[in-house]
Amino acid sequence: PSLPYVDAWRVGGDIAVEPFDVRFPFLPNQLRSVAARWPLCRITLCDADPVVLRTLSRDEVAFGAFTVAAAGGALFLSDDLRALDAARYDWGLDAATVAHALAGTPAVPEDYFPADAPPTLVSALSDHLGGSDRHVVPRRWRAQDGTRYAVNPAGDPLLVEGIPVPPHGVAVLPDR
Repeated sequence: PSLPYVDAWRVGGDIAVEPFDVRFPFLPNQLRSVAARWPLCRITLCDADPVVLRTLSRDEVAFGAFTVAAAGGALFLSDDLRALDAARYDWGLDAATVAHALAGTPAVPEDYFPADAPPTLVSALSDHLGGSDRHVVPRRWRAQDGTRYAVNPAGDPLLVEGIPVPPHGVAVLPDR
């Protein structure tokens, strides 16, 4: 067991895989890894890979930033900011997301198990190569401060508790 001997650990694979660079299907795969390991993130710093600002859409950057925040501990960038369009600087790095990421406590999935089991297991690579969005991840999450979020790994809009969640995006849900 490594937990008594480490200060931090990776909770999933890379999101910028050669030769593809950053592609959205790798992000739900990260969130699925965070969902499976969130209890361990209460006792050590979890790294869900960095927030990536390049090439992704604004909603996809927000999804990736939420994934990092959901791990509750590590926040860093992998982009060369000198080469990045300045309009992207604040994408996914709003005050609430940064605060959640640096809080040291992971978000907790509210719907840990899907309503229906997926017909097949998928990987980020199979989704990327197939041009599909078949990942199943917990849709509703609660951050340490009580803020509730809905995530949508699918390519179509989603309605969660009456709140629209954009494709490949995140939305704040009302308190319960």
